[in-house]
Amino acid sequence: MSGKTPLKQKAYELISEKIINCEYPPNSFLNEQMLSDELKISRTPIRDALIRLQQNNLIKIFPKKGIVVTGVTPEVISSVYEIRGLIEPYIVRTYSSRINLDYLEVLHKKMTEDLERGPVETTFDDQFHKVITDSCPNKYIQDSIYAANIQDRRIRIVSGASENRLRDSHKEHLVIIEKLCNKEFEVAAILLSDHLKNARLVALNTMVDKWR
Repeated sequence: MSGKTPLKQKAYELISEKIINCEYPPNSFLNEQMLSDELKISRTPIRDALIRLQQNNLIKIFPKKGIVVTGVTPEVISSVYEIRGLIEPYIVRTYSSRINLDYLEVLHKKMTEDLERGPVETTFDDQFHKVITDSCPNKYIQDSIYAANIQDRRIRIVSGASENRLRDSHKEHLVIIEKLCNKEFEVAAILLSDHLKNARLVALNTMVDKWR
C-alpha cells in the first residue's frame, strides 16, 4: 500500500492551513480553478476538500456563485470559547487520571524560562491545551474540540493578541499546571474556565476596531 497522502486529504490540509493562517483572509472569495492552479491538484480532490472545509465552517459554498471564506465574527468567537469553556474544564474533572502530568512539569519549566527570556513563544499555548484535550478518549468530544481549535487558531491570528496578553496567558497557564501537578483538579478546572473567559473577552475587545 502506498504511503502517500490521498490527494483530497492533501488538498484539505493545504487549503485549511492557508485559511487558518489568513493567507486566504476572512470573507475572501475562492474558486475551484484558482485553487487547482495554485495547489497543482486536480479539481476533483479540490471539490472533495471544499465539502469538508464547509463542514468545518471554514468556507461557505454558494452554488453557481462561488466560495467564500467564513468571517471571524463576534458570534464565531463567542461560540468557539463557549464550547471550549464547556469541554476543557469537563475533561480536567472527568479524565484527570489520564492527563500527562510529567509532560506538564516539563512544559512548566519551559514556559517559566520563556517568560524570563523576553517575548513569549505562542506555541506553548497550543501545547498546554493539547495535553488537556488529548487526555479525553471520547471521539465525539475530540471532534468538537478539533472543530473549535481550527477556528481558535484563526481567531488568534486575526485578532493579534498583544505581548502583555500573551504574558498574562502564560502566567495563567503556569498556575493551572501547578494545580494539576498538585492534583488539585477542581481548582484547576475553575482556573481553566476563567482563563478561557479571559481569552474570549480579549479576542472580542481586540477585534472591535477591526469590525468598525
